[in-house]
Amino acid sequence: MSHLRQLGLYIFIGLMAACTSGAPSTTQYIEYSGETMGTYFRVYYADDAFVSNAAIDSILTVVNQGVNYYQEDSEISRFNQWPADAEFHIVDDAFRQNVVQSIDMYAKTQGHFNAQVGPLVYYWGFGHDRKKPEQVSASTVDSLRRLCSPDMLEMVYASDQLSAIIKRDAACRYDLNAIAKGYGVDEIAAYLDQLDIKHYLVDIGGEVRLRGNNPRGSRWRLLINTPVAGAGLSDSYGILEASDVGIATSGNYRNQYHLGDSLIVHTINPLTGYPEINQILSATVMAPDCQTADAIATACMSAGVEQAMKWVADLQEVELFLIYTEDGISMTDTMSSGMSPYIVRQQ
Repeated sequence: MSHLRQLGLYIFIGLMAACTSGAPSTTQYIEYSGETMGTYFRVYYADDAFVSNAAIDSILTVVNQGVNYYQEDSEISRFNQWPADAEFHIVDDAFRQNVVQSIDMYAKTQGHFNAQVGPLVYYWGFGHDRKKPEQVSASTVDSLRRLCSPDMLEMVYASDQLSAIIKRDAACRYDLNAIAKGYGVDEIAAYLDQLDIKHYLVDIGGEVRLRGNNPRGSRWRLLINTPVAGAGLSDSYGILEASDVGIATSGNYRNQYHLGDSLIVHTINPLTGYPEINQILSATVMAPDCQTADAIATACMSAGVEQAMKWVADLQEVELFLIYTEDGISMTDTMSSGMSPYIVRQQ
């Protein structure tokens, strides 16, 4: 599972990069940016209608109130402190929607996406306190892994809507960070769609939603970051050119530390309980919405090349670009059949 405070861009947005086609647009583009969810946000859009910065801020406030576990009074923080065997009545729709999406993604990724991974995230030093283990206890990891089982939570429905959750153990806790940014991106995009803004880029910490064209009149161009430790944000492995999609990238090359002789990365495999290091260096996913792309990219990192490619082949309107290593030194890549028209240059 990916952690929210990755802070490094896995996709570097080249808003004004030279385009291969298209004439410059005569429409003015406006940018609004700030901070949210422990990272930055950026909204870049054609001036087709009045866009309220206050409305964007309000959307982000609502999202944080539901799913930001760094915020002590958020719905997710309230749930994580809830006792066992007592109904937690959901009052926040952002929290509800993210939980429902997480359940769906768990099934589609055979458990590699698991929002119940919170106890393991904290154990391995990627929680908000950043407290790292002094030494690894296999028995502790195994007990925390058991908390990730769906059987540890009972979902209560009313009128076909998730209305409450019952913990079987008070230590169960959600970590929705792997889809929270994507959800926030989609909520802002929905607001712009309501205003009939025909061209925009919404970006929260490198998770992106695109519509229409960039100021040059072409599809938006994004640089896929070279997935090596110490790479600059402008170090490009390749370029992706797209529109009318959500895009997210996950990788292990920024948020990591050493514990003795072991490299500890932020991708936690909920099936094993341990940080996952495999052939995949980064996974870029393109989907109709950013939340789905966010979840699939996260799951790919713990699944491996073969399984990740199989998932995407079975999912409609989802495409995947993987950068991986076969020998631990050199990099290569593979992609789903529908992704190749969007990759316009590779090193």
